[in-house]
Amino acid sequence: MVPVNDLQHVTVYRDPESKWNAAFPEIVCLSTGDLVTAFRQAPYPPTETASGSHAHGDVRARGAIIRSTDGGQTWPLNTVRVLAEREQGVEQMSVSVVSGDLLLSPAASMASGEVMVRRSSDGGDTWDDATVMDLSPLSGAAVHAPMLELPDGTILSPHCGSVGKRAVYGPQHAQTVIRSQNRGQTWGNGSIIAVDPSRARLYHQTSLVRYPDGEIIGAMHSKERSKSSDGQEVTFPRLWLSRSWDDGYTWSSLEELPMPISGAAHHILRLRDDRLVCTWGNRFDPSIRVAVSDDRGYSWDTT
Repeated sequence: MVPVNDLQHVTVYRDPESKWNAAFPEIVCLSTGDLVTAFRQAPYPPTETASGSHAHGDVRARGAIIRSTDGGQTWPLNTVRVLAEREQGVEQMSVSVVSGDLLLSPAASMASGEVMVRRSSDGGDTWDDATVMDLSPLSGAAVHAPMLELPDGTILSPHCGSVGKRAVYGPQHAQTVIRSQNRGQTWGNGSIIAVDPSRARLYHQTSLVRYPDGEIIGAMHSKERSKSSDGQEVTFPRLWLSRSWDDGYTWSSLEELPMPISGAAHHILRLRDDRLVCTWGNRFDPSIRVAVSDDRGYSWDTT
């Protein structure tokens, strides 16, 4: 894989008092040109009840945003706003822009599997009170990727979580999309993208893109549980793609992608020339990787 050397590195957020770690960033561009990044703040040192030095379920973790008005060159600390503080902690923030500069910021509680949504009609200056998503057919979910707005104004929100138990990791760990047809005020009418009835494979972190002819592509990774020769439980991450031609109500059989992943977050993006770009993190050789497809994800250039 060819390294990309022509890069400029900019620090988006670093707590000047070293009391908060930052993780899981997502970035959007408003119609004004401002950039907004949502991220999770986790306390450092971690809460005593948290496991190890890093825990998704830290009860003091919270969600925040930060803004840049100069194309991402600078990110003033005085623009940081904490938007999600929950009794059981926040697992991740996900930020999206839909028509009318409506900025949606879902916050998921890792402990309860409940997902809250806050809306802004002024580009993130003011926010309404949080409302709870109807996650059906899931009973508990996590948030890992931005939403997708369809031409008719319907918003699709991708979620992974449990089917059949009030927790994020339940008997079956499926990928779904949840819908809103009133600009994010209420949610429901969910559809399953992928689920393994055997419970061996867990699906995570679908990101969505749409082509002008209506085809929607969702990319997700999985963790497949197995036993090693010495009886230890191990998981194998793999990357998958599914397609929908009916606004996300039904989805095609999964296509496995050729990119080796370690389980770190991935993302797909459709470029203006219709090429598809997939980025992902590699935990084994710490790096950010990228692959490009010229044919809507049927083949990939990973060199």
